Amino acid sequence: MTDSPFVENFFEYSNDDSDVYPIQFFSLQNPNAVQDFIFVNGFSDPVQNHEDIFRELADRGYRVWAINMPGHGKSGKVPQVNWETLVEIVRTFVTNMGIEEHVMGGFSMGGGVALMYSGMYPDNIKAIRVLSPFCYGLTSMGQTFIGAAKFTIDFLRNSRANPSNKKPPSNEIYPMYYIPHYSSVIMRPIEVNSKALKNIPIDVVVGDMDEVVNFELVKQALGELHNAKFRTVKGLGHDIYFVEREMIEEIAEYLVK
Repeated sequence: MTDSPFVENFFEYSNDDSDVYPIQFFSLQNPNAVQDFIFVNGFSDPVQNHEDIFRELADRGYRVWAINMPGHGKSGKVPQVNWETLVEIVRTFVTNMGIEEHVMGGFSMGGGVALMYSGMYPDNIKAIRVLSPFCYGLTSMGQTFIGAAKFTIDFLRNSRANPSNKKPPSNEIYPMYYIPHYSSVIMRPIEVNSKALKNIPIDVVVGDMDEVVNFELVKQALGELHNAKFRTVKGLGHDIYFVEREMIEEIAEYLVK
């Protein structure tokens, strides 16, 4: 596994009121990389939780850029958050960094952002690779909220088995009081430009024990996109922080195929 530093940095996002907010991102540079991979965080799940996956991606030839959306990690708290806001934050990052052709990815909520962004700005998207994409394939809103609440409580309390022996990044935990600002992101199904997405290879990875995202409904929602491929990871729930080493490698392998 690459020993390159996982570097923290910030860029500025300006909303329609010209207010400026710092947005945190991390980079992992493989000196021999041939492709950029941009990854968006999941709801209540800062990207630094998944450094192991990013290192696996770097080992497979990628420069990894991982963005924390507002309120996650050390990113600023934008007052009004919706899908368009999250897409424009990614757009600002891509423009500021001068990134051209790239792979677009994300986990959970970030998977939805990746799909919506790619539908709106498809020109430089080489592929879309998402893990448990939230807003596609939800079993029901009730079950989703119960599953999401359980996931968040387990994460905060670290009550699940922790085979990786990681310490929970408590200083980076998404503040619970900020959740209402994400209500429109959770509740509203996103709209994507399916015509644009049909020309982009899409890999969708979902755990067969995911309590938030239903794999069969994901396939149904994205099935019209003929370039979409679907894979399941046996034994994986929606929590991808405290997982076995072998599972991390399997997830990364699926995200590059």
